[in-house]
Amino acid sequence: MNSIVYTTKTQHAVMGLRASLALLFVCGVVYTGTVTQLGGALFPVQAKGSVIHRDNVAMGSEFIAQPFVNPAYFYSRPSAVDYDPMATGGSNFAPSNPALRERVMATS
Repeated sequence: MNSIVYTTKTQHAVMGLRASLALLFVCGVVYTGTVTQLGGALFPVQAKGSVIHRDNVAMGSEFIAQPFVNPAYFYSRPSAVDYDPMATGGSNFAPSNPALRERVMATS
């Protein structure tokens, strides 16, 4: 007797859908939850972020470029949009450009 099993297109679609849902659950829920829980347990300070608080109000982040004057915080390249996160853009000045040097000296 011939033991070849024939599958239909519908059976293939159902198997593909089941595999997709299983992978979505494993990769999207199980993995994400496990990494989040392990990160919070192993690195509690880092997992809470680097938010700077003043009078119980979040003022910014230690690692995102902002116009801070305290040398303990991250200094990035000069901002052409005054560190506004809603506006993006650079001056496109090279580090050797005298105009960039003048602007940096004026703001510091």
